[in-house]
Amino acid sequence: MFGKIVRRKRSNFGTGASVATSLSDIFAPVMTAFATSPEEAELPRSDTATTHGLMAQTKVASNLGLRAVGALSVGDKVLTFDGGMQPITAIHRTIVWQGGPESDRHEWPVSIPQEALGNRSALTLLPEQGVLVESTAARDPFGDPFAVVPATALVGKRGIRRVAPIRPVELTSISFAREQVIYVEGGTLLYCPARTVALDDFLEAPEPRYDVLEDDAARILAECIVIEDEIAPRTPEVSPGVPAS
Repeated sequence: MFGKIVRRKRSNFGTGASVATSLSDIFAPVMTAFATSPEEAELPRSDTATTHGLMAQTKVASNLGLRAVGALSVGDKVLTFDGGMQPITAIHRTIVWQGGPESDRHEWPVSIPQEALGNRSALTLLPEQGVLVESTAARDPFGDPFAVVPATALVGKRGIRRVAPIRPVELTSISFAREQVIYVEGGTLLYCPARTVALDDFLEAPEPRYDVLEDDAARILAECIVIEDEIAPRTPEVSPGVPAS
């Protein structure tokens, strides 16, 4: 469920107001996907190629309520920021951090404290996982204040930090017919790229809903978010239709 780090483009759904009343204080991270875990030996193993995916227990907003991503199946629907409920078209699982604490430091996960990004529970994200954030500094010509940045750009803000992995971990990534942003752990918004491309899309490719936000720009935007935090206090918010616990 995850792909390129991006900046959100204007879409037919506007700024997502039809899905959430206000997301001005949700600076999102991770995605989710879990299910009955096979033995690790049966799963693909990768430390360098995996840039997107969620730990098995991570909860996402779905038509079944808040569910661990691993408990979801292809065909289940997940609440998206721009497209309402969308069916999952593919699920991929892999094992990462095979070296545990000896894994390369650039592969270390990003730890997101509770409520740092609107999340009800602490989150652990891959360093390159795309997170949708809101900031006046991100406004485009259409007035859209949302952008997607890699989780690493948020390190050092709101208690977010890199941590050494303790052991190998199974990650699950979910995909949709096209790229989406989903609600994780109540209010965090994470980017999910489309994993496969149909032949028709090569011939008549739709305009991307998101485009890449460069690393330098992502870091500058993260600094702007810190400044905005100091100017106006944040109010925790949750995904629409999902009762607070």
